[in-house]
Amino acid sequence: MVTKRDLTKVKALGVAIALQMALAPAILLLGPLSMPSFFPLGVLLGGVLFGFSMWWAGGCAASVLAKTGGGSLGALVAVAGMAAGATAFEIGPLASIRRAIQAVGVGISGVGLSELGPWLWAVTAPIGVGGLLLLWRTKTTTAGEWTWKRTGLLLGALSSATWGLAALLETGYGLSVVPGTVDITRLAWADSGGFRFWESLMALGVPAGALIAAGKKVKLDMPARGVLLKRLLGGLGLGAGSSLAVGCTVGHSLAGTPFLGVAAVGTTVAIFLGVALNVAAANAVARPAAQQSTSR
Repeated sequence: MVTKRDLTKVKALGVAIALQMALAPAILLLGPLSMPSFFPLGVLLGGVLFGFSMWWAGGCAASVLAKTGGGSLGALVAVAGMAAGATAFEIGPLASIRRAIQAVGVGISGVGLSELGPWLWAVTAPIGVGGLLLLWRTKTTTAGEWTWKRTGLLLGALSSATWGLAALLETGYGLSVVPGTVDITRLAWADSGGFRFWESLMALGVPAGALIAAGKKVKLDMPARGVLLKRLLGGLGLGAGSSLAVGCTVGHSLAGTPFLGVAAVGTTVAIFLGVALNVAAANAVARPAAQQSTSR
Protein backbone atom coordinates (compact mmCIF):
# COMPACT_ATOMS: atom_id res chain seq x y z
CA MET A 1 0.00 0.00 0.00
CA VAL A 2 2.82 2.41 0.88
CA THR A 3 5.32 1.68 -1.90
CA LYS A 4 3.13 0.60 -4.83
CA ARG A 5 -0.27 2.09 -3.96
CA ASP A 6 -1.60 -1.46 -4.21
CA LEU A 7 -4.42 -2.39 -1.79
CA THR A 8 -4.62 -6.07 -2.74
CA LYS A 9 -2.99 -7.47 0.41
CA VAL A 10 -4.63 -4.86 2.61
CA LYS A 11 -8.03 -6.00 1.36
CA ALA A 12 -7.08 -9.61 2.16
CA LEU A 13 -6.28 -8.52 5.73
CA GLY A 14 -9.57 -6.62 5.82
CA VAL A 15 -11.54 -9.73 4.88
CA ALA A 16 -9.71 -11.79 7.53
CA ILE A 17 -10.49 -9.18 10.19
CA ALA A 18 -14.12 -8.76 9.12
CA LEU A 19 -14.75 -12.51 9.15
CA GLN A 20 -13.45 -12.82 12.72
CA MET A 21 -15.61 -9.89 13.79
CA ALA A 22 -18.66 -11.55 12.28
CA LEU A 23 -17.81 -14.80 14.11
CA ALA A 24 -16.98 -13.08 17.42
CA PRO A 25 -20.14 -14.27 19.24
CA ALA A 26 -19.40 -17.91 18.40
CA ILE A 27 -15.70 -17.57 19.32
CA LEU A 28 -16.48 -16.00 22.69
CA LEU A 29 -18.89 -18.80 23.58
CA LEU A 30 -16.02 -21.30 23.59
CA GLY A 31 -14.24 -19.91 26.63
CA PRO A 32 -12.43 -16.96 28.24
CA LEU A 33 -9.89 -15.09 26.12
CA SER A 34 -7.75 -12.05 26.86
CA MET A 35 -6.01 -9.26 24.98
CA PRO A 36 -2.40 -8.04 25.40
CA SER A 37 -1.84 -5.10 27.70
CA PHE A 38 -1.54 -1.67 26.12
CA PHE A 39 1.60 0.36 26.82
CA PRO A 40 1.42 3.72 24.96
CA LEU A 41 5.13 4.35 24.41
CA GLY A 42 5.85 0.67 23.87
CA VAL A 43 3.16 0.41 21.20
CA LEU A 44 4.41 3.54 19.42
CA LEU A 45 8.13 2.77 19.50
CA GLY A 46 7.73 -0.98 19.05
CA GLY A 47 5.24 -0.69 16.19
CA VAL A 48 7.32 1.91 14.33
CA LEU A 49 10.51 -0.15 14.82
CA PHE A 50 8.77 -3.30 13.62
CA GLY A 51 7.37 -1.58 10.51
CA PHE A 52 10.68 0.12 9.73
CA SER A 53 12.52 -3.21 10.07
CA MET A 54 10.21 -5.15 7.75
CA TRP A 55 11.92 -3.81 4.63
CA TRP A 56 15.33 -4.83 5.94
CA ALA A 57 14.20 -8.25 7.14
CA GLY A 58 12.36 -9.03 3.90
CA GLY A 59 8.92 -9.23 5.50
CA CYS A 60 7.11 -9.39 8.83
CA ALA A 61 7.61 -12.08 11.48
CA ALA A 62 5.30 -14.65 9.87
CA SER A 63 6.61 -13.82 6.40
CA VAL A 64 10.26 -14.52 7.20
CA LEU A 65 9.27 -17.76 8.94
CA ALA A 66 7.31 -18.83 5.86
CA LYS A 67 10.14 -17.88 3.50
CA THR A 68 12.47 -20.03 5.59
CA GLY A 69 10.26 -23.01 4.80
CA GLY A 70 10.54 -22.08 1.13
CA GLY A 71 14.33 -22.35 1.20
CA SER A 72 15.43 -18.74 1.77
CA LEU A 73 18.63 -18.67 3.80
CA GLY A 74 18.33 -14.88 4.06
CA ALA A 75 14.96 -15.35 5.78
CA LEU A 76 16.54 -17.90 8.11
CA VAL A 77 19.08 -15.26 9.17
CA ALA A 78 16.19 -12.81 9.72
CA VAL A 79 14.41 -15.39 11.89
CA ALA A 80 17.57 -15.89 13.96
CA GLY A 81 17.85 -12.12 14.41
CA MET A 82 14.17 -11.89 15.33
CA ALA A 83 14.50 -14.61 17.97
CA ALA A 84 17.61 -12.93 19.38
CA GLY A 85 16.02 -9.47 19.46
CA ALA A 86 12.81 -10.66 21.11
CA THR A 87 14.67 -12.82 23.64
CA ALA A 88 17.02 -9.97 24.59
CA PHE A 89 14.08 -7.67 25.34
CA GLU A 90 11.85 -10.30 26.95
CA ILE A 91 14.15 -12.24 29.26
CA GLY A 92 17.65 -11.08 28.36
CA PRO A 93 19.92 -8.13 29.14
CA LEU A 94 17.59 -5.57 27.57
CA ALA A 95 14.49 -6.60 29.53
CA SER A 96 14.95 -3.66 31.93
CA ILE A 97 14.82 -1.25 28.98
CA ARG A 98 11.57 -2.83 27.79
CA ARG A 99 10.03 -2.52 31.23
CA ALA A 100 11.12 1.11 31.52
CA ILE A 101 9.59 2.00 28.14
CA GLN A 102 6.37 0.15 28.92
CA ALA A 103 6.13 1.95 32.27
CA VAL A 104 5.83 5.36 30.56
CA GLY A 105 2.28 6.66 30.36
CA VAL A 106 -0.97 5.10 31.51
CA GLY A 107 -1.08 1.44 30.57
CA ILE A 108 -4.24 -0.62 30.12
CA SER A 109 -4.17 -4.18 31.37
CA GLY A 110 -5.38 -6.93 29.07
CA VAL A 111 -9.14 -7.25 29.39
CA GLY A 112 -10.81 -10.65 29.17
CA LEU A 113 -12.85 -10.80 25.99
CA SER A 114 -15.44 -12.98 27.71
CA GLU A 115 -16.12 -10.07 30.08
CA LEU A 116 -16.87 -7.82 27.11
CA GLY A 117 -18.94 -10.46 25.33
CA PRO A 118 -22.34 -8.70 25.12
CA TRP A 119 -20.73 -5.43 24.05
CA LEU A 120 -18.64 -7.15 21.41
CA TRP A 121 -21.59 -9.12 20.11
CA ALA A 122 -23.54 -5.91 19.61
CA VAL A 123 -20.68 -4.03 17.90
CA THR A 124 -18.25 -6.34 16.16
CA ALA A 125 -20.65 -8.76 14.47
CA PRO A 126 -22.59 -6.10 12.48
CA ILE A 127 -19.35 -4.33 11.57
CA GLY A 128 -17.87 -7.62 10.42
CA VAL A 129 -20.83 -8.57 8.26
CA GLY A 130 -20.99 -5.07 6.78
CA GLY A 131 -17.26 -5.09 6.09
CA LEU A 132 -17.46 -8.43 4.32
CA LEU A 133 -20.31 -7.25 2.11
CA LEU A 134 -18.53 -4.00 1.27
CA LEU A 135 -15.21 -5.66 0.47
CA TRP A 136 -16.83 -8.40 -1.56
CA ARG A 137 -18.25 -5.82 -3.97
CA THR A 138 -14.81 -4.39 -4.80
CA LYS A 139 -12.64 -5.51 -7.69
CA THR A 140 -11.02 -8.94 -7.36
CA THR A 141 -7.25 -8.96 -7.91
CA THR A 142 -4.48 -11.41 -7.07
CA ALA A 143 -1.42 -11.38 -4.85
CA GLY A 144 0.70 -14.28 -6.01
CA GLU A 145 -1.40 -17.22 -7.17
CA TRP A 146 -4.46 -16.48 -5.04
CA THR A 147 -7.07 -13.72 -5.06
CA TRP A 148 -7.22 -11.49 -2.02
CA LYS A 149 -10.73 -12.80 -1.30
CA ARG A 150 -9.54 -16.41 -1.04
CA THR A 151 -6.52 -15.45 1.02
CA GLY A 152 -8.56 -13.28 3.37
CA LEU A 153 -11.24 -15.91 3.95
CA LEU A 154 -8.70 -18.65 4.69
CA LEU A 155 -6.67 -16.40 7.02
CA GLY A 156 -9.83 -15.30 8.83
CA ALA A 157 -11.04 -18.88 9.19
CA LEU A 158 -7.59 -19.98 10.44
CA SER A 159 -7.39 -17.20 13.01
CA SER A 160 -10.97 -17.86 14.16
CA ALA A 161 -10.22 -21.57 14.58
CA THR A 162 -7.03 -20.75 16.49
CA TRP A 163 -8.98 -18.51 18.87
CA GLY A 164 -11.34 -21.44 19.44
CA LEU A 165 -8.48 -23.86 20.11
CA ALA A 166 -6.87 -21.34 22.45
CA ALA A 167 -10.12 -21.17 24.42
CA LEU A 168 -10.49 -24.95 24.62
CA LEU A 169 -6.85 -25.45 25.63
CA GLU A 170 -6.98 -22.43 27.99
CA THR A 171 -3.86 -20.86 26.50
CA GLY A 172 -5.44 -17.39 26.54
CA TYR A 173 -4.55 -16.14 23.05
CA GLY A 174 -4.89 -17.15 19.42
CA LEU A 175 -2.41 -16.60 16.60
CA SER A 176 1.06 -15.31 17.43
CA VAL A 177 4.51 -16.23 16.16
CA VAL A 178 7.26 -14.23 17.89
CA PRO A 179 6.67 -15.61 21.43
CA GLY A 180 7.30 -19.10 20.10
CA THR A 181 10.74 -18.10 18.83
CA VAL A 182 11.62 -16.89 22.33
CA ASP A 183 10.54 -20.20 23.84
CA ILE A 184 12.55 -22.16 21.29
CA THR A 185 15.56 -20.00 22.19
CA ARG A 186 14.96 -20.87 25.84
CA LEU A 187 15.19 -24.56 25.03
CA ALA A 188 18.35 -24.01 22.99
CA TRP A 189 19.93 -22.60 26.16
CA ALA A 190 18.51 -25.46 28.25
CA ASP A 191 16.16 -23.05 30.03
CA SER A 192 12.66 -24.50 30.25
CA GLY A 193 11.37 -21.85 32.64
CA GLY A 194 8.20 -20.25 31.29
CA PHE A 195 8.22 -22.51 28.22
CA ARG A 196 4.91 -22.39 26.31
CA PHE A 197 4.33 -25.43 24.12
CA TRP A 198 1.45 -23.79 22.21
CA GLU A 199 3.46 -20.78 21.01
CA SER A 200 6.47 -22.89 20.06
CA LEU A 201 4.43 -25.26 17.91
CA MET A 202 2.81 -22.29 16.20
CA ALA A 203 6.18 -20.76 15.32
CA LEU A 204 7.47 -24.09 13.98
CA GLY A 205 4.24 -24.69 12.08
CA VAL A 206 4.68 -21.65 9.80
CA PRO A 207 7.88 -22.82 8.00
CA ALA A 208 6.57 -26.41 8.07
CA GLY A 209 3.38 -25.33 6.32
CA ALA A 210 5.35 -23.28 3.78
CA LEU A 211 7.57 -26.30 3.06
CA ILE A 212 4.54 -28.51 2.44
CA ALA A 213 2.90 -25.87 0.23
CA ALA A 214 6.05 -25.33 -1.83
CA GLY A 215 6.60 -29.04 -2.37
CA LYS A 216 9.06 -29.68 -5.18
CA LYS A 217 9.43 -25.94 -5.79
CA VAL A 218 11.65 -25.53 -2.71
CA LYS A 219 15.03 -24.16 -3.74
CA LEU A 220 17.81 -22.98 -1.45
CA ASP A 221 18.49 -19.30 -1.99
CA MET A 222 21.72 -17.76 -0.67
CA PRO A 223 21.74 -13.95 -0.95
CA ALA A 224 24.84 -11.76 -1.06
CA ARG A 225 26.76 -11.13 2.16
CA GLY A 226 25.55 -7.55 2.38
CA VAL A 227 21.96 -8.72 2.11
CA LEU A 228 22.50 -11.24 4.91
CA LEU A 229 23.65 -8.43 7.22
CA LYS A 230 20.59 -6.43 6.24
CA ARG A 231 18.33 -9.41 7.01
CA LEU A 232 20.00 -9.90 10.41
CA LEU A 233 19.55 -6.26 11.40
CA GLY A 234 15.96 -6.32 10.17
CA GLY A 235 15.26 -9.47 12.17
CA LEU A 236 16.67 -7.89 15.32
CA GLY A 237 14.33 -4.94 14.77
CA LEU A 238 11.33 -7.23 14.29
CA GLY A 239 12.04 -9.06 17.53
CA ALA A 240 12.71 -5.93 19.56
CA GLY A 241 9.69 -4.12 18.15
CA SER A 242 7.28 -6.97 18.80
CA SER A 243 8.55 -7.26 22.38
CA LEU A 244 8.05 -3.56 23.09
CA ALA A 245 4.57 -3.53 21.52
CA VAL A 246 3.58 -6.96 22.93
CA GLY A 247 2.73 -8.27 19.47
CA CYS A 248 3.22 -7.86 15.72
CA THR A 249 1.27 -8.03 12.47
CA VAL A 250 -0.06 -11.49 13.38
CA GLY A 251 -0.77 -11.24 17.09
CA HIS A 252 -2.06 -7.67 16.87
CA SER A 253 -3.17 -6.83 13.33
CA LEU A 254 -4.67 -10.18 12.32
CA ALA A 255 -5.78 -11.68 15.64
CA GLY A 256 -6.28 -8.72 17.98
CA THR A 257 -7.80 -6.01 15.75
CA PRO A 258 -11.08 -7.93 15.11
CA PHE A 259 -11.83 -7.71 18.84
CA LEU A 260 -11.03 -3.99 18.98
CA GLY A 261 -8.01 -4.43 21.25
CA VAL A 262 -6.48 -1.05 22.05
CA ALA A 263 -2.91 -2.37 21.77
CA ALA A 264 -3.75 -4.21 18.55
CA VAL A 265 -5.21 -1.19 16.77
CA GLY A 266 -2.47 1.14 18.03
CA THR A 267 0.35 -1.20 17.03
CA THR A 268 -1.13 -1.74 13.57
CA VAL A 269 -1.21 2.01 12.95
CA ALA A 270 2.34 2.37 14.26
CA ILE A 271 3.58 -0.46 11.99
CA PHE A 272 2.15 1.27 8.91
CA LEU A 273 3.82 4.49 10.09
CA GLY A 274 7.15 2.65 10.44
CA VAL A 275 6.91 1.29 6.90
CA ALA A 276 6.11 4.77 5.58
CA LEU A 277 9.11 6.23 7.43
CA ASN A 278 11.36 3.57 5.93
CA VAL A 279 10.13 4.38 2.42
CA ALA A 280 10.62 8.11 3.03
CA ALA A 281 14.16 7.51 4.34
CA ALA A 282 15.04 5.29 1.37
CA ASN A 283 13.73 7.89 -1.08
CA ALA A 284 15.69 10.64 0.67
CA VAL A 285 18.89 8.62 0.33
CA ALA A 286 18.23 7.58 -3.26
CA ARG A 287 17.27 11.04 -4.55
CA PRO A 288 20.72 12.73 -4.22
CA ALA A 289 22.41 9.66 -5.71
CA ALA A 290 20.06 9.74 -8.70
CA GLN A 291 20.61 13.46 -9.20
CA GLN A 292 24.38 13.02 -9.02
CA SER A 293 24.24 10.20 -11.57
CA THR A 294 22.12 12.35 -13.91
CA SER A 295 24.51 15.29 -13.61
CA ARG A 296 27.39 13.08 -14.67
